[in-house]
Amino acid sequence: VDVKQAAKRVQASQGLAKMKEALMTPVLGLLIVAFFLINLAFSGMQGTFAIWTLDTFGWGATETGYLFAYIGVLSVIVQLVILPRAIAKLGEKTVFKSSLPILAMGLLGIPLSFHLGMLLIATACLVMGNALANPTIQSIASENVKKDEYGGTLGILQSFASLGRIIGPIMAGEIYTVVSKDAPYIVSAMIMLVTYFIVAKYLPADSLLQRIKHRFF
Repeated sequence: VDVKQAAKRVQASQGLAKMKEALMTPVLGLLIVAFFLINLAFSGMQGTFAIWTLDTFGWGATETGYLFAYIGVLSVIVQLVILPRAIAKLGEKTVFKSSLPILAMGLLGIPLSFHLGMLLIATACLVMGNALANPTIQSIASENVKKDEYGGTLGILQSFASLGRIIGPIMAGEIYTVVSKDAPYIVSAMIMLVTYFIVAKYLPADSLLQRIKHRFF
């Protein structure tokens, strides 16, 4: 039993060391933090949205369910149709950077929605931003590690995404209760804007060769 416990402690120590190394790697660390914040903001919306529609429009489970179905269909369309074409024309880094202000607009648009039409536009922005961000950030991360480290890097990314999905609803729920029903979306939008400015400044642009490849091949 002691040997097994010692082995577990060694594995945990190695895992923490790898996580620290990944966070300290310039581009990779930036992507990990960005992925955490994206999931924090998006899951916060998911955790409070049903209550928000009830408080704002008086909707029940049926109306909110229809809206989530709309969100699901849009997500599939974006990932199957829009994402491949956007990457082919603009490159993954540009698409990823663009996804962050789109996410911010969607989040900010929710509290500004006073009728269904506005809400459909806001959620469309939200879905597009999230559907563009998640695949591209993982792809960019894979380009910044060795092939034999890709599995571990993806695991670290997903771990931080899971952490964001745990903290997001809790944080949003507290803000919803203590401040106002619109406050969680405004805070999340601000987080996405700050993330965008940081990523835009510190994530290197594609090289000329990469831009030519994305544009013509």
